[in-house]
Amino acid sequence: MNQINIGKFIAAKRKEKNLTQEQLADKLMVSNKTVSKWERGKCMPDYSVVEALCSELDITVAELLNGASNKKDDRFNEAYVMEIIKDVEKLKNERIAIYGILLILLGMILYLLACVGNANDTITYAVLSKVCISLFAVSEIAGVATLIWTTIRARRINKK
Repeated sequence: MNQINIGKFIAAKRKEKNLTQEQLADKLMVSNKTVSKWERGKCMPDYSVVEALCSELDITVAELLNGASNKKDDRFNEAYVMEIIKDVEKLKNERIAIYGILLILLGMILYLLACVGNANDTITYAVLSKVCISLFAVSEIAGVATLIWTTIRARRINKK
């Protein structure tokens, strides 16, 4: 799977349909910058728009992933390819959720460090305690936000 070839293929198919990047973007409810990134091979279309993109360009998912029109090459079952893409998106989501959990655990460790101090050096302890509490708050907020984001993303993936 070559992103640059896929991007060139998307651009060619879009031009065959006499669509501008903006028109295609509007139909897919993405920005024209997103379409531009696809066509330049900078990123791949998100799972949530793959089917709509293929429908707009009158191509199959297999053709999109190959970056070329298939000449009676039905090696890929469309539903199977979409299921693989969905599974990859779920794995990405699970990895991000693990990052969120790790951030929350890091926050708890920082909180414990802030609570356990050295009574002999109260100024240093006070400064370290405040730093740990601040980092704890940031870590917890980032962790919870990450988990919320992955939950929303998982629901969107499961709806497809």
